[in-house]
Amino acid sequence: MALRQAQTLTPLLVSEPWGLRGREATRRRRRRYPTIATLTITTLIVLPFVAYVAAVSNAARIGYRILQENQEIAALETDHERLQAIASSLRAPERIEYLAVTRLGLQPPNVGQIASLSVPAPSLRRDAQRAPGLWQRVGEYFHRNEAVAAPRSP
Repeated sequence: MALRQAQTLTPLLVSEPWGLRGREATRRRRRRYPTIATLTITTLIVLPFVAYVAAVSNAARIGYRILQENQEIAALETDHERLQAIASSLRAPERIEYLAVTRLGLQPPNVGQIASLSVPAPSLRRDAQRAPGLWQRVGEYFHRNEAVAAPRSP
């Protein structure tokens, strides 16, 4: 018994048909990378918080912009009122009279310098008394409404 052969066991991988084309592949466990899974989970957790902070900061920025625009509107309204007051004071008849007398050397009119004319009342033209022409009747027909649609009484 001295010559005993040593038996060693070695694992043997048997191929299996895989897929439609009959490719052979061995069954072995795929190596998983924990770093990618950790980054994916961290991204899915952190991303909503980043979106929330962005939305809140955007709302704050818009709020400050609205406040700034409202202040600018109030300042412009104040300037407008000030300019309206200046314009009305410049149009005041007393001021215009004062400038006319002092700067231009004009004098107020004397009693005999102002005259009024009587204008006769306008006479009725003959065209208005005539019967309306064809085109005038056509125009009245198309431009009338329900209140005027009744025939005229002579």
